[in-house]
Amino acid sequence: MTERIDDIPPSTPSALRYPFTAPPAPGSTLEIAPGVRWLRMPLPWALDHINVWLIDEAEGCAVVDTGARTDAATAVWRATFAPGGEAQTPPRVTRVLVTHMHPDHVGMAGWLTRAFDCRLWMTRAEYFNCRVAAADTGREAPPTRSTSIAAPAGASRPSTSIARVSAALASISTRCRKASGVWRMAKSCALARMTGA
Repeated sequence: MTERIDDIPPSTPSALRYPFTAPPAPGSTLEIAPGVRWLRMPLPWALDHINVWLIDEAEGCAVVDTGARTDAATAVWRATFAPGGEAQTPPRVTRVLVTHMHPDHVGMAGWLTRAFDCRLWMTRAEYFNCRVAAADTGREAPPTRSTSIAAPAGASRPSTSIARVSAALASISTRCRKASGVWRMAKSCALARMTGA
């Protein structure tokens, strides 16, 4: 006998269980494992926060994801790394790891890499997509000298190549912008999504 969809009882999903009773308070960290701290970064959108992570290293901590580039996020980062702040390690960021190029993950990467003179770690494709998106906004991307592009193990750091490719992408951006109003409209839409405008 073949069962019909109507004959199958609906499954009862089990409730999600979280290992913590509450998320960290705004601007505070919560240690979730030895050397791993959870920080919620405020967002000005319907999704009102992003989870970012501080991972202890010998000389400070690595930051995983950064929050959107807003005054509120800047204030949280400043408070976190202020003397006696929530970082609870030497107030030094050793590197910034960005999981992907959404503005709530990469938005503060440039600020953090400049503030702590550390390297940015993200995939090559995501980095170059960010450079293209930022090329027409007037906002400065993290400097090439402090940017580490993911490369195969053992490969040398391609800083000269990065500079050439960045210049080429900026040139392409300029030519496309001049050639088509569609490019400007696409950039405006991307910037609006990035800034929440």
